[in-house]
Amino acid sequence: MGHDLFLKALRGENHTGRPPVWLMRQAGRYMASYQKLRKQYSFLELCHTPRLIQHVTTLPIDTFGFDAAILFSDILLLLEAMGFTLSYEDGKAPTVTPRLSFRDSVQGDHILERLAYQFEGIQLAKKSLDRPLIGFSAAPFTLAGYLVEGGTKKWMDESPQRFEELLTSLADIIISYCNEQITSGCDAIQIFESAALPLTAEQFRQFCMPSLRKIVEGVRAAPLILFARGPFWESMAHLEPTALSLDWQCSLAEVRKKIPRPIALQGNFDPHLLLDEPLEIEQAVKTLLESMRNDPGYMCNLGHGILPGTPEKNVHVLVNTVREFS
Repeated sequence: MGHDLFLKALRGENHTGRPPVWLMRQAGRYMASYQKLRKQYSFLELCHTPRLIQHVTTLPIDTFGFDAAILFSDILLLLEAMGFTLSYEDGKAPTVTPRLSFRDSVQGDHILERLAYQFEGIQLAKKSLDRPLIGFSAAPFTLAGYLVEGGTKKWMDESPQRFEELLTSLADIIISYCNEQITSGCDAIQIFESAALPLTAEQFRQFCMPSLRKIVEGVRAAPLILFARGPFWESMAHLEPTALSLDWQCSLAEVRKKIPRPIALQGNFDPHLLLDEPLEIEQAVKTLLESMRNDPGYMCNLGHGILPGTPEKNVHVLVNTVREFS
């Protein structure tokens, strides 16, 4: 079977009998080979060095044979290129300094130049891959959560207009960033609105939808996948992205009834289930695949990133179950 299943599914043209499979965060902490590298290099050294970007991006392809690779990077590197300082401590959430006050703004000057190492890493990875490469960015609301003093709720409540202006500025920067990833060799882009889960439907409509719409309209040179945690898939479908990636709190089959093709669907295996016994994982994967049988626009994935303690043998079970499905 060829290595274009992922792109076929994005086009709604996969009639091979089984969906493509890849995993969010597939190049990362759960892999022993990655942990070995982390003993030699800091996380930011891995992210900043083109040959290491290439190496870590291709590790899970070599190990598991996923149908697509996703760029090894971090959503906060875009903020670093904007002049903010990143701090990563083991066992703690990353931090960004300084934080923005209501009167501050963000600047997009020279960001692509400062990210040249990443685009070189994309070019190297693309040369060594025989399957599609996915680039990505956080969405504006998710990035803002790391940036704003007092947190996003404070800004939404006390200065909504200023917050909307910030999100618009971030959207413009993200569009340039994603388009440069595509120019460098990425075959598709995924936008992560991971921080939207606590929002109400009205808050999502006001603060997330305008910037997501701007990104969908501004990134057109490659397929675009939108991912958000929470019950926002119906709203995002109105933006007409190439695909929606869904968390595990919904039924893919029920979503498909409300969102017909050409919008492709991706997901939504619960990453916690990958901690179960192999036979239980195999049965759960088969149940998910059966619910989407014969859907030519479906891509098997998790409903969120793979958990750090996931046994590699269990990832092999998931991938092999998908491959053998017919």
